[in-house]
This record gives sequence, C-alpha cells and structure tokens, in this order.
Amino acid sequence: MIKLSKGGAYLINGTEVIEDSQTAAQEVAAKTGKNVTKEEAAKNTIAYGILENHNTSGNMDKLKMAIRYGADAVYCAGKRFGLRAGNSNFSDEELKEAVQFVHEHGKKIHVTCNIIPHNEDFEGLEDYLKFLESIGVDAIIVADMGIFSLAKRVAPGLELHVSTQASTTNWHTVQMWKELGAARVVAAREVS
Repeated sequence: MIKLSKGGAYLINGTEVIEDSQTAAQEVAAKTGKNVTKEEAAKNTIAYGILENHNTSGNMDKLKMAIRYGADAVYCAGKRFGLRAGNSNFSDEELKEAVQFVHEHGKKIHVTCNIIPHNEDFEGLEDYLKFLESIGVDAIIVADMGIFSLAKRVAPGLELHVSTQASTTNWHTVQMWKELGAARVVAAREVS
C-alpha cells in the first residue's frame, strides 16, 4: 500500500514501512512502472497501481455498477456494525449475493465493521464476523482495536483493513497496525 501525503510517503511493502519520499517513489516505479518524483510524492496524496480502484457501494445497484465500470474492489456495510448502517445497506442475504457477484467478476469485496463500540455493541458481532468469513468476504474494514482483535480470533481467514476512522496520522502507527496483522491501513483524512 502506498499513501503519499504532505509529510512524506508511507509504503507498506511486505514487512517494511518506508517513510522517505524518495525511497517510496523508487518502490512505486519498481512495482508499477510509473515514475514518481520525490517532490510529487511529498506534495500529493496519490494511490498508484499497488492499491485497488476501490469504490463504496451503498446498495446492490451501486455495487454492480462499480464492478461493471472497472472497480477492482468495492466496500459496503451490513445492517449492523458499520458507521453508516441503515436501511440502504446490505442484509445478510444481499451480502451473500454481493460476494458471489463480485467474485464472479474476479474482483474483491470488503465490508465495514468500523463502529466505535461500547460493550453492548459487541452483542452478535462474533457471529457476524464468522458469517462474513463463511461467505467469502475478502476483507473487513475496522476502526477499533477490540473489533480487530475479536476478528483475528474468531474469523482468522478475514483480511483486516484499518479504517480512516482509526485516525492513523503517522508511520509509527502504520507499523504498529502492520505488526498486529493489518493488511491495509487507510490514513486519517487529516493527512491528505
């Protein structure tokens, strides 16, 4: 993953986090064939080919449209455990259908579990995480370390992505999330 921001570039590359803009720019060129100057890396927030063209999908029509028009991955929310949970989001049956559709097109689907929970909000979450794993969701997007930890324990097959709501603004925190098992960290909006 590459996150280029005002303060520098953060590249999660295998086991390392690279903060230096010049090094990150060289890594982008090596992996994607796209040349990026260190000045461009330092001034912009740009995602290069290592990242996916990733679109939000508030309902099935939007999800299908995003996939048909070239998204590499989509993310959506179920009726619970997402910050934007509500009537327009996906029921469990719709999530199953969405996973099948997305995978038939060779793409990925990520589901948000990005609430900032109180103790009572964990009720039903363990079963929901197991359900997401069982239907083949490619990743979940989380903001809370408790949910992150629970997911690792009860649904180890789910890839874990850290949401922008986790407010990650520095490479030390990116490194910490990586060490805990995160496959992707979305930086806080404040760094873009």
